Amino acid sequence: MRRKIVKQGVDTYTLSLPIKWARQHNLNPGDEVEISEKEDTLVISSQQFEKKTKIIKMDTNEDTSRLRSVIASAYKSGYSDIILEFHEFKDVSDINEIVNSFTGLELISQKNKMIVLSSFLQIDRSQVNNLIIKMFLMIKEIIKQSDKQGINSLESLRHSLRKVRDHVLRSIQSLHYGGDLAFDYYDLVTQLEKIGADFCFLADNLRAKKISKQEAPFLLKDLSEKMDKTYLLYLKKDFTEINLFWIKIKQELHNRDVKSFTKKYGVIGSIHYSLLLERIFHVTSRLLSLSS
Repeated sequence: MRRKIVKQGVDTYTLSLPIKWARQHNLNPGDEVEISEKEDTLVISSQQFEKKTKIIKMDTNEDTSRLRSVIASAYKSGYSDIILEFHEFKDVSDINEIVNSFTGLELISQKNKMIVLSSFLQIDRSQVNNLIIKMFLMIKEIIKQSDKQGINSLESLRHSLRKVRDHVLRSIQSLHYGGDLAFDYYDLVTQLEKIGADFCFLADNLRAKKISKQEAPFLLKDLSEKMDKTYLLYLKKDFTEINLFWIKIKQELHNRDVKSFTKKYGVIGSIHYSLLLERIFHVTSRLLSLSS
């Protein structure tokens, strides 16, 4: 069956659906269909994403961080329902706090030793890019808050950044977003969250005065400029510009002089600078793949 593509407006192509197929699946004007990419094939389906259930057997003594990690793994993998089975009754207060750290995840039932979580997140392909941009802007705000004394705002930003990361990773996994470039998008998002966490760690050391007032402005200025450049390169996706920046960062890493770094940023500051420079280099490598 062949169909002709019709241009509609400036940036839109439309394709008509066979009326027989639409009637068979009880589709009417205004209804939504699922569209997914599989290599060079576009699949149109009348069904929503297949619901998957993950059953996780938990030790009652699992700490909160471990519990969030196992839930996050199932959530990012695209499972619709997550069933937690415990050896004995589990207080839901900690679990409710964890559930609230995921977009669209709800605790829907608890019976004896079993807790059922369901995701009601609506996956939207058009929002993936916007959410990645949001992550860049959140990192920018974390840097801005780094030399201030308020710890609560930074913690809130860090948790929000992790929440957005998990949302985007679930979307990339479910949609196979980017096709062959799905891994590059997945890795990019993962690294952005790590950069945000590293800046929060840097802020902790600034508050603890492990980095002097003389060293801190140089450190934050240099790192902020590199992150701003990385953000602009993501928006433009110009391979030549990204490659030039990538080479520049690579040369700085290759030729880094510990003594000069220490003199400018201090001992602790130079460690943070080197770590974040490597993260930025990693992100830039992903941008090269996404723009090629």
